Amino acid sequence: MNIPSSLVSLDPARAKDQTHHWMCLQLYNGLVGLDSTLTIVPGVSKSWEVSSDGRVYIFHLRDDVFFHGDKCFNPLSTRKMNAKDVKFSLTRICDPKIASSGQWIFNHRVEGIELFQTGKTNNVSGFKVINDSTFEIHLQAPFPPFIYLLAMPYAGILPPEAILFYGDEFRKHPVGTGPFKLHRWEESRSLILHKNTEYFEAGLPILEVVKFSFHENPIAAFQELLQGKVDMLNRPDYRLKDEVLTSEGTLKPAWISGEFFKLISVPQLNTEYLAICSQLEDKGDIHPILKDLRIRKAIQHAIDRKALVRLVLNGQGTPATAGIIPPGLKAFDSTAVKGYNYSPQKSAQLLAEAGYPDGKGLPEITLYSNPSYQALSEFIQYQLSTVGFKIKIEQTEAGSMRDMAARGLLPFWRASWIADYPDGENYLSLGYEPFTAPSGPNTTRMKDLVFNQLYERALLTKDEKDRNRLYQQADSVLMERSWIIPLYYDRVIRLVRPEVLNLPADPMNQLVLKYVQKLPLGSTHNSH
Repeated sequence: MNIPSSLVSLDPARAKDQTHHWMCLQLYNGLVGLDSTLTIVPGVSKSWEVSSDGRVYIFHLRDDVFFHGDKCFNPLSTRKMNAKDVKFSLTRICDPKIASSGQWIFNHRVEGIELFQTGKTNNVSGFKVINDSTFEIHLQAPFPPFIYLLAMPYAGILPPEAILFYGDEFRKHPVGTGPFKLHRWEESRSLILHKNTEYFEAGLPILEVVKFSFHENPIAAFQELLQGKVDMLNRPDYRLKDEVLTSEGTLKPAWISGEFFKLISVPQLNTEYLAICSQLEDKGDIHPILKDLRIRKAIQHAIDRKALVRLVLNGQGTPATAGIIPPGLKAFDSTAVKGYNYSPQKSAQLLAEAGYPDGKGLPEITLYSNPSYQALSEFIQYQLSTVGFKIKIEQTEAGSMRDMAARGLLPFWRASWIADYPDGENYLSLGYEPFTAPSGPNTTRMKDLVFNQLYERALLTKDEKDRNRLYQQADSVLMERSWIIPLYYDRVIRLVRPEVLNLPADPMNQLVLKYVQKLPLGSTHNSH
């Protein structure tokens, strides 16, 4: 595989983006994992229970899980994993000295974490070793999606001997329990993994060797795919989409007949949207018109989302005609959550009601975006201009834009939310007042009592169906307030060589290689 982004660490505490997630999924296991339907499945635990009050999670560990062979275990080459390793690994994520980007998954949730983080104790009391094969997590309050957090790569289990032996160098000497183990890593060039022959899942993995390259040139990587030097590309670069995909998101006929690669496409838990800040820190940089609900709804109705997906994305998405929660989650229901249909007439009517007939007197509004989304930004600019809006596009580097949004310095910007875990709550956190940025993801600084109450009621609701109905009601409130304007729901797009079999794809865009089989090059004509 080629991955066009950099890799700086193989430590699960640093699994902050997709590239690092993918590597950690090969090298480590957590207590639990996610299958391709986003159902929680066993990891190093074989079973678990949750107490009746939803605050205690009891995990029963497998007794056949061994760490990768490594010199950190001298004089032995490996050893069996136990509950103390789980406690060590999860406590390490919470340690302020480690400064893990995954610390948030336990903050304000696990008992005793604040005392540990302020140095008042050297132990997180909510992480309890009962015996070698039983581990408990005690929460401060019920949080129904908590089990999903434990499936994140951050929660991968590692041995304390490796941290003691390698120290800061552990980032390039990973020791886990995953289906593959590190063979060689030449930073910025390539990374090679070998099969873990002692892996606890019988018959897995099938592949002997996996090689990742890190070329930044997407055209060169595509040529390597055609030549069979690379087996998979994750999403064709925007410079290639017109060559590879039709406007409906299917492969162009020439590629199908040539059997160069197959297309794998499933919904992805990523919503692209426009965001409007309800209360800027820099009061001089906002037009009062954006605080007018009629103006925000006029923007909603002015955008033809179906045309956007067809013309700008070549079908690599689904029009966002519902709420912020995307397809692929159980809480998604386009009949329960009504989004905004394309209606220039309705948009013009709302502008007139707000005192700007045909946009007369409407001041210019700046839309902040980054260069990767230039085509999308220009499409939005054109669509809004047809009903009278005057939109100026300000291109800003993505990292700077995220920082400015968190600090409340952007009035109107393009944003996206890729799910951290597959539960509707993760998306609704974007509108929850106590999570107002920079202490949380609510960058629009929305404050709505009804929304807050629905969100809080949902987290106290044990029954999943009832909880999802509350999520849908909260999502409807989010759409009514229109500080968030959904554009499209993303899709996982993979171009995969025909010799590669059993590569699953799921809405979290996990890279699961343990089931993959690769046939000899050129043998696929006989394998259909």
